[in-house]
Formats: sequence, structure tokens, C-alpha cells
Amino acid sequence: MASPRFILKTDLQGLEPVAVGGAAVLDADARLRALVGPDRAALFAEPTVTWGNGRNAGSVSWYAEAAGDPVPMSALPPARRAVVEQRLAADLAALAPLMADPLLRGALVLAGPESILALDDRPVLTGWGLAPAGALRDPASRTQHLRAVYGAALPPALAAEAASAAEPPRPVAPPPPPRAAAPPPPPPPPVAPVAAAAPAARATGSAWNRWLLPVGLLVALVFLGLGFWLGWQLISDRIAQQRLVAHVADEPRITEQITRQRATNDALRTEIEQARAALAGDVCRPGDFGLSPLTPPQITPVQPSAIPPPAPGQQAFQGTLIELLDQATVLVLGPLANGQGVGTGTGFVVAPGIIVTNAHVVANLDPARTYVVNRRLGRPRTVQVVAQTPDPAPGRTDFAILRLPPDAPALSPLGLTRVASRLDPVIAAGFPQAIMQTDANFQALLDGNIQSIPELAVTDGLVSAVQNLPSGLVVMPHTAAISRGNSGGPLVDRCGRVVGVNTFGFFNAEQGERVSYAQKVDSLLAFLAANGVTVAEVTGACTPATLAPGGAPAPAAPPPPAGATPPSTLPAAPPAGGPPPAAPPPGTAPPAVAPEAPAAVPPASGTPLPPASGALPDAFPLIPAIPR
Repeated sequence: MASPRFILKTDLQGLEPVAVGGAAVLDADARLRALVGPDRAALFAEPTVTWGNGRNAGSVSWYAEAAGDPVPMSALPPARRAVVEQRLAADLAALAPLMADPLLRGALVLAGPESILALDDRPVLTGWGLAPAGALRDPASRTQHLRAVYGAALPPALAAEAASAAEPPRPVAPPPPPRAAAPPPPPPPPVAPVAAAAPAARATGSAWNRWLLPVGLLVALVFLGLGFWLGWQLISDRIAQQRLVAHVADEPRITEQITRQRATNDALRTEIEQARAALAGDVCRPGDFGLSPLTPPQITPVQPSAIPPPAPGQQAFQGTLIELLDQATVLVLGPLANGQGVGTGTGFVVAPGIIVTNAHVVANLDPARTYVVNRRLGRPRTVQVVAQTPDPAPGRTDFAILRLPPDAPALSPLGLTRVASRLDPVIAAGFPQAIMQTDANFQALLDGNIQSIPELAVTDGLVSAVQNLPSGLVVMPHTAAISRGNSGGPLVDRCGRVVGVNTFGFFNAEQGERVSYAQKVDSLLAFLAANGVTVAEVTGACTPATLAPGGAPAPAAPPPPAGATPPSTLPAAPPAGGPPPAAPPPGTAPPAVAPEAPAAVPPASGTPLPPASGALPDAFPLIPAIPR
């Protein structure tokens, strides 16, 4: 059972308690609940009375067992009020057999209509046993007051017994009869006439004349003392009738409430201790463990097992995750074939000399003047578009393979993995125009300064889902922010392994929704295999390297033996105008990469690229929905 809680406070100013048998009905709460029984006792709120002391009219605090907020029935909406009135009428009708008891009739007299509350659509009576001053002076006034309080819910039995519910006023004792007047004194004896010639007799004094004034003063003092005594008696009676102390409920009920409150307090203490223990367990303390999967990439060392083995004669990559992305991710740019501006995008190295990007990034560029650049390359390098998917569009396979010239500096490739699932932390690397437009190096590069190279931009997020599109393409919506210019860039996990290629996005301007999409690596591996490119596929869950004491990377597992992963290969570029080379038959080793003549580089500093018209188009699709 829930503990009673405070729901309302009634001020006794202007109210008078209903009396039965010379005692207030409010003082008989326990006897009232025993009379109506436990099923109907919940109709009456439990009172705690503080009687006034002359200057203070006093008040009554009401308590009930309920979870909702108390609302006066008169303030409810019509539909809900009808439900509560119906339940109130049913509860009062159930009390009809007990209406003969004056205690119940007196308790059903309420202070006003606002005394009927709704708690969880259950009626609760407060202000019972109280009535406005003068409301019970006669049966007609009492009936009128009850109808104003209950309205349509007034039971006929209560209305019929209204005349006998209130205790009649006590009769006032008649004044004492007047005291009988003292008999008149006897007439003085006749005086015999005297002769006219006789001289007048001289007045003589008497005892009555000497004691008249003192006796009068004594009587006045007696009556004055009697008046003081009567006044003191009246004041004493009035003070005796007033209750100068707060009403105290019976001891068993108080003990029960205290016990329930202590149990509630103990339960709250237990919950607080459990919450504190849980919070203490969720705090990360230095020294408890190594780097978490969310360690910033600028200090996360890359394990050798997460990247492909180096090419013969090259040194294995050693550094942090952000350093690996800086040297393996390139800016793809070049003048548009129609001469109307410059297109940009992003690519990344998957094998020595081999770069992957989106087909829609290079589809509209001048093939003879397509460049890639990053700070490791030092300046823009001309690349050859070796292969690309036809008709790239959002929702379909969209890849292109670029080949670096032989004289370009060696770039460490990124490993590819199919291991990716929801809530995996990921990082998107690229050159989005939303960031590049404020980069002075990027603007200088477009103006022809080939030594000005913009810095790689990275964002992080989580994989939201792994979805199969109607076209059969597998994509991964993620929360790492990308925009125009990120097309073709890598989406890597915290180990530096590529899990997807950022390709298109969803943007709803009305609702402000934006979702980034990456093609899952499975499609890229199939595209590379179909074009004769063999890359290192990394398996197993991502476990970022930890830091040894002092901040240095902890010793990692030894790299796989030489020859475990075949070197990446790519067929030689076909002659101009000739058909592309056929894929090698199954079971045969792919041909080695054919050397190419040094390609032309972009103009030197001072010779600008073709000017951009407005925003730089990078063909990064922002579509309202994936077409079916």
C-alpha cells in the first residue's frame, strides 16, 4: 500500500466545525472509518487538525493514498468530470444504509464544491465535517448548501436527512427574575400641631444620617466586585472553550505512519547507494586500462597488422592513425572537361601507386589534366584513370582506379576490411569544400601555387546501419559529417582500416536531416578484383594499440611473414584508343604493374588553373532520397 501524502490544506477562517454529540466530527476520524468500512474509507481524506487560538483561525491538512496530482472536480474537463461524478454518486449510494448515523451525515457536510478532489479519476472528499458560517442555521439552508456542493451526485438519502444531520443549537438559559422590591417604610407618625406663637423646633442628628454614605460606598464596592467576577467568569469560559494546542492523532496511527515513512526513507537510501556505486563504476580512472577505442587519432599508434605489408625495398609505416591518413589520403582535382571550373574530390591509396576514388569525381574532369596531391607528395601529380564504373549514380556502384606516376613518392596504403557493424566508431577523411573554402592554401593552390597544399580534414562518428539497396549495393549510413569534396574518401575504423568509401548523402532542408552514406568495402574488393588489383584484406575485430609507459606505442605483434599477402598489381594502361586489357584467367598471377612515362605536372607557381565559377562542383550527390 502506498504511503499517504499531503494533498490539500483547508483554512478554518470563515468555517465552523459540524458537531455531533457535543464533539466535532473531525475528531472522530477513526470512528468514521470503522463505520464506513475499509472499502469506502478511501473516499474520506485523512485530516490533521490545528485548531486556532483566537488570533489564528487554524487549519486542516488532508492526506490520501494516490499517485496522481489532486484536481478539484469542478475544474475537470466535462468528459472526465462526468466520470468522477458517476463514481462519486456510486460511492455515496453505497453509504445510503448508514445515513441514519449522525456521524456519517455530519461528515458528508463539506466546506464547499472545491473540497471534492479527483485523484487518478477517483473522488476524494476533503473539508468534510466543516461548513461555512451560517450554512447550518436551519434545514433549508443545510439542504441548499449540500446541493451546491454535490450537485447531481447528492444522494436522496442525504438530502432527506438534512434536517436532522446538524446538532440543534443549545438553548440559552432565561435571565433570572428581578429581585422583589423592599417594602416601603411605615409612614411617620402624625405630628401634633403646635401653637403659632411657639418657636420652631431645631433639627437634631441621628445614626442613619451618620452611616448612610459609608454604607452606600460599601454597596457600590460590592456590586463593582461582583461585576469584575462575572466578567472574569465569562472570559474564563470563553478561553476554556478554545483549543490552544494542535490536535494529536491516536498513537497507533502515528506509529504506523512513522514506520511506513522510515521504510520509505530506507528504500531511498538503498537506491542512492546503488546509484552512487553505479556512477563510481562508470568513472574512467587513469592506469586502470590502456587506450580506449575512442582515444584521439592523433595519439593512437597504428599496429602493423592493421596495414598491408610494405612493398619490397620500402620501410613499414610507423606512426599514429592521423599520420597514416595524412599520407594515404589525397585531394583529387582538375579542370572540368567543359572548361567551366574546377572539380574536386578525395581518394586514398590501396596499393603501391594505386588510388581509389568515386567514378563521379573523375567523370567530368579533363582526363589529361587529372591531379592528386597531399603533403607527402609535395606537389600535384598527374594520374591516369585506369578503370571506373559506368554511369555512376547514388545507389549504384561508384568506383574509379587512379595510377600514380613511377616518380611519385611512395605512399603507405590503407588496409581494407569487411569487419564493420552498427555503433562501430569510424573516421571520415577528405577535403570537403565546406572546410576548404576557408583554407588559404586551398585557394592559393587553385590560383596556381603548387607548393600550397591544404590540410586533410577528418570527422568522427558511428556506423548507424548496414543496408542493402534495391540495386544490390551494400551501404553504411554513419554519423561522421561529410559534404561536397568528401566523395571518394575513406571511412576507416579506429585501427586505420578502410571499412567504406564515402559516396553520397541524404539532406532534407525542411526538417534539417542529414545522413552520410559510404559504400561498404565488400563492393570495392569485388571491383578491384575484377580489374586485376590485388590488395591486402585485413580480418579480425579492431583493437587499437595501447600506449606503453612514457607514451610510446606498446610492442605489437610481429608482421606477417613475407609473401603472406601478394603484392598489389594492376594491368598496364592500354594504348590510346585501344580496348582495356582483359582480366587474367582464374588461377593465374596478375601481371606486374607496367611502368609509364613521366606524366606532365600542373603548371608552376604563377600559372593558375582554370578559374572556378561559383562554388567548386565536386559531383558529391546530395539527394532527397535514394532512387528505386
